[in-house]
Amino acid sequence: MFIKRYISFIIIAIAVAGCSPAYVPNSRNVPLFEKGAELAVNASYGFSGTEVQVAYSITDHIAAMANVSAKWKTLDQPVDDSIKRRHFFGEAGLGYYLAKEDYRFELFGGYGKGKSLSNAGRVLDEQERLASGRYDRIFIQPSISTNFEKFNLIFTSRVSFVNFTSFTPYPDQSYSFLFKPVKGYHTFFEPSITGRFPMGNILRGYFQGGVNVALRDYYYYYNYSGLHFAVGLQLRLGSFYKDGN
Repeated sequence: MFIKRYISFIIIAIAVAGCSPAYVPNSRNVPLFEKGAELAVNASYGFSGTEVQVAYSITDHIAAMANVSAKWKTLDQPVDDSIKRRHFFGEAGLGYYLAKEDYRFELFGGYGKGKSLSNAGRVLDEQERLASGRYDRIFIQPSISTNFEKFNLIFTSRVSFVNFTSFTPYPDQSYSFLFKPVKGYHTFFEPSITGRFPMGNILRGYFQGGVNVALRDYYYYYNYSGLHFAVGLQLRLGSFYKDGN
Protein backbone atom coordinates (compact mmCIF):
# COMPACT_ATOMS: atom_id res chain seq x y z
CA MET A 1 0.00 0.00 0.00
CA PHE A 2 2.78 2.45 0.92
CA ILE A 3 4.68 1.76 -2.33
CA LYS A 4 1.51 2.29 -4.36
CA ARG A 5 0.77 5.62 -2.67
CA TYR A 6 4.41 6.71 -3.09
CA ILE A 7 4.42 5.89 -6.82
CA SER A 8 1.09 7.70 -7.23
CA PHE A 9 2.50 10.77 -5.50
CA ILE A 10 5.59 10.84 -7.77
CA ILE A 11 3.43 10.63 -10.89
CA ILE A 12 1.13 13.39 -9.66
CA ALA A 13 4.03 15.61 -8.53
CA ILE A 14 5.70 15.42 -11.93
CA ALA A 15 2.43 16.01 -13.74
CA VAL A 16 1.43 19.11 -11.77
CA ALA A 17 4.88 20.69 -11.61
CA GLY A 18 4.32 22.40 -14.94
CA CYS A 19 0.71 23.41 -14.18
CA SER A 20 -0.67 26.25 -12.15
CA PRO A 21 -2.17 24.39 -9.17
CA ALA A 22 -4.56 25.90 -6.65
CA TYR A 23 -2.25 25.48 -3.64
CA VAL A 24 1.37 26.51 -4.26
CA PRO A 25 3.51 26.13 -1.10
CA ASN A 26 5.96 28.98 -0.68
CA SER A 27 9.67 28.76 0.08
CA ARG A 28 10.68 27.96 3.64
CA ASN A 29 12.07 31.09 5.28
CA VAL A 30 15.01 29.86 7.38
CA PRO A 31 16.96 32.86 8.77
CA LEU A 32 18.82 30.89 11.49
CA PHE A 33 19.98 33.92 13.42
CA GLU A 34 23.01 34.11 15.68
CA LYS A 35 21.79 36.78 18.13
CA GLY A 36 19.31 39.60 18.63
CA ALA A 37 18.85 42.66 16.41
CA GLU A 38 19.68 40.87 13.15
CA LEU A 39 17.73 41.35 9.91
CA ALA A 40 17.49 38.89 7.00
CA VAL A 41 15.84 39.84 3.69
CA ASN A 42 15.37 37.19 0.98
CA ALA A 43 14.50 37.64 -2.69
CA SER A 44 13.99 34.48 -4.75
CA TYR A 45 12.35 32.96 -7.81
CA GLY A 46 11.17 29.41 -8.40
CA PHE A 47 8.16 27.11 -8.49
CA SER A 48 6.37 29.45 -6.05
CA GLY A 49 6.94 32.43 -8.33
CA THR A 50 8.59 35.63 -7.15
CA GLU A 51 9.09 35.82 -3.39
CA VAL A 52 10.19 38.36 -0.78
CA GLN A 53 10.82 37.19 2.79
CA VAL A 54 11.85 39.24 5.81
CA ALA A 55 12.90 38.05 9.28
CA TYR A 56 14.14 39.89 12.37
CA SER A 57 15.58 38.57 15.64
CA ILE A 58 13.78 40.46 18.40
CA THR A 59 15.93 38.99 21.20
CA ASP A 60 18.74 36.45 21.43
CA HIS A 61 16.17 33.63 21.09
CA ILE A 62 12.94 35.12 19.67
CA ALA A 63 12.41 36.12 16.02
CA ALA A 64 9.58 37.16 13.70
CA MET A 65 9.08 36.75 9.95
CA ALA A 66 6.82 37.92 7.11
CA ASN A 67 6.66 36.28 3.66
CA VAL A 68 4.98 37.18 0.36
CA SER A 69 4.89 35.18 -2.89
CA ALA A 70 3.22 35.86 -6.25
CA LYS A 71 2.98 33.87 -9.46
CA TRP A 72 1.28 34.66 -12.73
CA LYS A 73 1.12 33.06 -16.17
CA THR A 74 -0.86 33.71 -19.34
CA LEU A 75 -2.89 30.73 -20.54
CA ASP A 76 -1.69 29.06 -23.75
CA GLN A 77 -5.29 28.61 -24.88
CA PRO A 78 -7.31 30.95 -22.67
CA VAL A 79 -11.06 30.66 -22.26
CA ASP A 80 -11.13 34.42 -22.43
CA ASP A 81 -8.44 36.86 -23.59
CA SER A 82 -8.36 38.52 -20.16
CA ILE A 83 -7.87 35.31 -18.15
CA LYS A 84 -4.50 34.55 -16.62
CA ARG A 85 -3.38 32.05 -14.03
CA ARG A 86 -2.29 33.85 -10.93
CA HIS A 87 -1.45 33.09 -7.33
CA PHE A 88 -0.76 35.28 -4.30
CA PHE A 89 0.12 34.31 -0.75
CA GLY A 90 1.17 36.22 2.36
CA GLU A 91 1.92 35.11 5.92
CA ALA A 92 3.55 36.10 9.20
CA GLY A 93 5.14 34.02 11.94
CA LEU A 94 6.91 34.03 15.28
CA GLY A 95 9.59 31.63 16.43
CA TYR A 96 12.40 30.49 18.71
CA TYR A 97 16.02 30.02 17.61
CA LEU A 98 19.21 28.65 19.14
CA ALA A 99 22.76 29.18 17.84
CA LYS A 100 25.49 26.76 18.90
CA GLU A 101 29.08 26.34 17.76
CA ASP A 102 28.34 23.25 15.62
CA TYR A 103 24.73 23.78 14.59
CA ARG A 104 21.74 26.11 14.63
CA PHE A 105 18.10 25.32 15.33
CA GLU A 106 14.86 27.24 14.97
CA LEU A 107 11.13 26.60 15.30
CA PHE A 108 8.59 28.94 13.70
CA GLY A 109 4.82 28.95 13.61
CA GLY A 110 2.45 31.27 11.82
CA TYR A 111 -0.63 32.03 9.77
CA GLY A 112 -1.23 33.17 6.20
CA LYS A 113 -3.85 33.69 3.48
CA GLY A 114 -3.74 32.92 -0.24
CA LYS A 115 -5.73 33.43 -3.41
CA SER A 116 -5.41 31.58 -6.71
CA LEU A 117 -6.90 31.30 -10.17
CA SER A 118 -5.88 28.04 -11.78
CA ASN A 119 -6.73 24.94 -13.77
CA ALA A 120 -8.70 22.57 -11.59
CA GLY A 121 -9.34 19.62 -13.89
CA ARG A 122 -8.02 16.11 -13.62
CA VAL A 123 -4.24 15.99 -13.95
CA LEU A 124 -4.41 13.93 -17.16
CA ASP A 125 -7.64 15.48 -18.47
CA GLU A 126 -7.22 17.25 -21.80
CA GLN A 127 -10.00 19.74 -21.05
CA GLU A 128 -8.94 23.00 -19.44
CA ARG A 129 -10.95 23.91 -16.35
CA LEU A 130 -10.54 27.10 -14.39
CA ALA A 131 -11.51 28.04 -10.86
CA SER A 132 -10.71 30.71 -8.30
CA GLY A 133 -10.12 29.92 -4.66
CA ARG A 134 -9.13 31.45 -1.34
CA TYR A 135 -7.48 29.61 1.52
CA ASP A 136 -6.05 30.02 5.02
CA ARG A 137 -2.89 28.27 6.17
CA ILE A 138 -1.37 27.54 9.57
CA PHE A 139 2.21 26.26 9.61
CA ILE A 140 4.73 24.76 12.04
CA GLN A 141 8.31 24.85 10.78
CA PRO A 142 11.33 23.35 12.59
CA SER A 143 14.78 23.67 10.97
CA ILE A 144 18.29 22.55 11.83
CA SER A 145 21.47 23.68 10.10
CA THR A 146 25.17 23.00 9.98
CA ASN A 147 27.34 25.92 11.09
CA PHE A 148 30.36 26.07 8.78
CA GLU A 149 32.20 29.02 7.32
CA LYS A 150 31.86 28.43 3.56
CA PHE A 151 28.68 26.42 3.00
CA ASN A 152 25.76 25.21 5.09
CA LEU A 153 22.89 22.76 4.65
CA ILE A 154 19.56 23.49 6.30
CA PHE A 155 17.02 20.72 6.88
CA THR A 156 13.41 21.85 7.32
CA SER A 157 10.32 19.72 8.02
CA ARG A 158 7.39 22.13 7.70
CA VAL A 159 3.85 20.95 8.39
CA SER A 160 1.02 23.07 6.94
CA PHE A 161 -2.71 23.00 7.60
CA VAL A 162 -4.59 24.39 4.58
CA ASN A 163 -8.28 25.30 4.52
CA PHE A 164 -9.99 26.46 1.32
CA THR A 165 -12.58 28.99 2.44
CA SER A 166 -14.04 29.51 -1.04
CA PHE A 167 -14.08 27.79 -4.41
CA THR A 168 -15.72 29.33 -7.48
CA PRO A 169 -15.76 28.11 -11.11
CA TYR A 170 -14.32 30.73 -13.43
CA PRO A 171 -15.54 32.30 -15.64
CA ASP A 172 -19.11 32.56 -14.40
CA GLN A 173 -20.59 30.71 -17.37
CA SER A 174 -18.47 27.58 -16.78
CA TYR A 175 -20.18 24.48 -15.40
CA SER A 176 -20.08 23.59 -11.70
CA PHE A 177 -17.32 21.20 -10.75
CA LEU A 178 -18.27 17.80 -9.39
CA PHE A 179 -15.34 17.84 -6.96
CA LYS A 180 -14.78 20.78 -4.63
CA PRO A 181 -12.26 21.05 -1.78
CA VAL A 182 -13.55 19.31 1.32
CA LYS A 183 -14.22 21.84 4.07
CA GLY A 184 -11.76 21.98 6.95
CA TYR A 185 -8.00 21.98 7.24
CA HIS A 186 -5.93 19.59 5.12
CA THR A 187 -2.50 18.54 6.41
CA PHE A 188 0.57 18.79 4.18
CA PHE A 189 4.10 17.64 4.97
CA GLU A 190 6.55 20.00 3.22
CA PRO A 191 10.19 19.04 3.93
CA SER A 192 13.05 20.84 2.20
CA ILE A 193 16.82 21.13 2.01
CA THR A 194 18.44 24.55 1.63
CA GLY A 195 22.04 25.19 0.63
CA ARG A 196 23.42 28.59 1.64
CA PHE A 197 26.82 30.17 1.05
CA PRO A 198 28.42 33.60 1.70
CA MET A 199 28.94 36.10 -1.13
CA GLY A 200 30.44 38.83 1.01
CA ASN A 201 30.01 40.20 4.53
CA ILE A 202 26.26 40.84 4.26
CA LEU A 203 25.17 38.88 1.17
CA ARG A 204 24.26 35.18 0.90
CA GLY A 205 23.30 33.04 -2.06
CA TYR A 206 21.02 30.04 -1.60
CA PHE A 207 19.00 27.33 -3.31
CA GLN A 208 16.16 25.28 -1.91
CA GLY A 209 14.48 22.07 -3.01
CA GLY A 210 11.64 20.12 -1.44
CA VAL A 211 8.43 18.14 -1.82
CA ASN A 212 4.86 18.75 -0.70
CA VAL A 213 2.82 15.72 0.36
CA ALA A 214 -0.85 15.59 1.38
CA LEU A 215 -1.11 13.47 4.55
CA ARG A 216 -4.84 12.80 4.29
CA ASP A 217 -7.37 12.30 1.50
CA TYR A 218 -7.17 15.27 -0.85
CA TYR A 219 -8.91 15.68 -4.20
CA TYR A 220 -6.32 16.04 -6.93
CA TYR A 221 -8.98 17.61 -9.15
CA TYR A 222 -8.20 20.79 -7.26
CA ASN A 223 -4.50 20.09 -7.35
CA TYR A 224 -1.47 21.33 -5.48
CA SER A 225 2.18 21.68 -6.38
CA GLY A 226 4.00 18.49 -5.36
CA LEU A 227 7.52 19.81 -5.96
CA HIS A 228 9.38 22.92 -4.84
CA PHE A 229 12.57 24.60 -6.01
CA ALA A 230 13.87 28.16 -5.71
CA VAL A 231 17.09 30.14 -5.97
CA GLY A 232 17.71 33.49 -4.34
CA LEU A 233 19.83 36.03 -2.52
CA GLN A 234 19.76 36.96 1.16
CA LEU A 235 20.81 40.28 2.67
CA ARG A 236 21.97 40.02 6.30
CA LEU A 237 22.18 43.18 8.40
CA GLY A 238 22.98 43.77 12.03
CA SER A 239 26.44 42.24 12.28
CA PHE A 240 29.25 40.84 10.15
CA TYR A 241 29.28 37.05 9.99
CA LYS A 242 32.22 34.68 10.24
CA ASP A 243 30.21 31.72 8.95
CA GLY A 244 27.94 30.92 6.03
CA ASN A 245 24.65 31.20 7.90
